[in-house]
Amino acid sequence: MPRRGGCEHARAASIPIVVAINKIDKADANPDRVKRELAELGLSPEEWGGETIFGNISAKTGRGSMISWD
Repeated sequence: MPRRGGCEHARAASIPIVVAINKIDKADANPDRVKRELAELGLSPEEWGGETIFGNISAKTGRGSMISWD
């Protein structure tokens, strides 16, 4: 279940929100379900015409890492 407090604080501070959807390496991963649930809280993905950046990652395999530390 998404946490609402962080979303509300970020909105109040007018800072962008970036969402990393983890565990995409699992067979039952469903990133679209996560996006739908967060869209209900007002965090619509850019790909749906919203302003929130979403990335699918796997901490276990490193797949989809959004951050470059170079």
